[in-house]
Amino acid sequence: NGLQKDIHGKAIADADAFFSEFVSPFEMTFRGFMDAAASLQKQIDERQDAEEALVQSERYFKSLIENALDIVTILDAEGTVMYMSPSGERVLGYSHTELAGRNLFEFLHPDDVDTVLELFSVGRDNPFSSARAEFRFKHKNGEWLIMESISKRVMDSPFVDELIVLNSRDITDRRYLEE
Repeated sequence: NGLQKDIHGKAIADADAFFSEFVSPFEMTFRGFMDAAASLQKQIDERQDAEEALVQSERYFKSLIENALDIVTILDAEGTVMYMSPSGERVLGYSHTELAGRNLFEFLHPDDVDTVLELFSVGRDNPFSSARAEFRFKHKNGEWLIMESISKRVMDSPFVDELIVLNSRDITDRRYLEE
């Protein structure tokens, strides 16, 4: 019986030694893998949450732009239309695709071009200022609308070196009422 206890005790000691020398590194590696996998899953979940927040934010701002009464137009430094909000079509008659790539000054009344160009240049050359102008813009149906615009230069665009953002509204009815 004593021999069996010794053999049994030695077997347990040998098993412990085997586990600590051979199996334990594998278990530690597996635990490390599981910890790394849990950490990676946490990072994936955080990224998915951030992406969902970005999608919600984009939907919110898209809804604001698409339903605004004012026209938001993005121009390059030369006055070429890069973007026009959907309200532009409702007010001006032109779709975004009809104006995209065209110079906005083509649509201004000839008597207003110099004044608007001067204000546009001030806004373009002074990044921390905005410029305001009233001018006549030719509607797609040929009528002249009186527009009021505020321009602001945006310098940190990923698309081009600089952009001009115009916020415009049709003030034709208001101007006629004032007169």
